Amino acid sequence: MGPLNSAAQRDKVAAMLAQAAGAGAEVRELGTLAPGAATSKGHFLRPTPVLDPDTGLRIVTEEQFGPALPILPFDDIDSVVDRVNNDWSGPCSSVWSGDPARAGRPRGTTAYRYHLDQPRQRRRVRRPGSVRRLPAERYRTRDGPRGPALLH
Repeated sequence: MGPLNSAAQRDKVAAMLAQAAGAGAEVRELGTLAPGAATSKGHFLRPTPVLDPDTGLRIVTEEQFGPALPILPFDDIDSVVDRVNNDWSGPCSSVWSGDPARAGRPRGTTAYRYHLDQPRQRRRVRRPGSVRRLPAERYRTRDGPRGPALLH
C-alpha cells in the first residue's frame, strides 16, 4: 500500500478508525509498515477492516479515501437495498457471499454500481505479453428502480 496523499488525510482516516474503535466496533489493523515508513515523508496507515460498525459512524457515512473498510453484515437483503438506495453516499456496493444466488438478488435493484464477489475494476489490466479487456459496467441512476435506468 502506498501513502495517503497528506498528513491531514491520514489523520482524518485515523480519527475515523479511533471513533469506530471507541464505539465498540472491531478494528483490525493488518500487516506491518515497512521499516522507516513511520519516519519517512509518506503518510502511511495499515489496511484496516472495521467489523460491524454502527451505521451512524463516520467510517460508514463518509468516504474514507484511505485503507479502511467498514464491513456490515446483514440477514435481510431487502433492508440493505433500501438502506443503500436511501443513502446520500455509497457510490459503489460490493456483496460477498458463499451463496451466489442469494448475493446476486440485489443486482439491478440498487441505485449505484454493484459488484458481486469482486472489487471494482474500471480500466484495462495490462500484463506482460497480454492485454485483456474488463467487462464494461452499466449503471442504474440514482432514481432507483422507479426512475429511468441502465441496468447492470
